[in-house]
Amino acid sequence: MAFTSDISHAKKCTDEVTTMDIDPEDDHLRYVDLVHQRLQEINDKIEQYQKEFNEKKSHLIGFTATMEESIRNYVQQYGIKPLQLKRDLKIALLKHDYDAEIIERKFLEEQPNAYQVNISHC
Repeated sequence: MAFTSDISHAKKCTDEVTTMDIDPEDDHLRYVDLVHQRLQEINDKIEQYQKEFNEKKSHLIGFTATMEESIRNYVQQYGIKPLQLKRDLKIALLKHDYDAEIIERKFLEEQPNAYQVNISHC
C-alpha cells in the first residue's frame, strides 16, 4: 500500500541524517502531513464511490430501501470489516514504530558508549 511505502521512505530519509541534525518537531510534522494527505485521499475516494452508487441506484427500476439496506449490511459485514482490521493493524504498527523511534532518539541523546549501543541492538 502507498501509505506504508511513504512511511518507510520518510523513515529512510530521516535515518540518513545524524541525530543531531533531526528536529523531532519537524519530523513529527512530516508524519502528520502524510497522515492528513492519506485521509484526504481516502475521503475523496469515499465521495467518488458514493456518487457512483447514487448514479447506479437512480438507474435501477424497482430499487427499494430494503434492497439498499441489504446491500449496506452486506458491504459492512464482508467488505468493510476486513479493511478496518487491516487499517487498525497498520495504525498499531505505525504507533509501535513511532514509539520505538522516540525511545531510540532519547537513548542516543544520552550519548551512550559503544558497549551500551552494542547491547541495545541485541
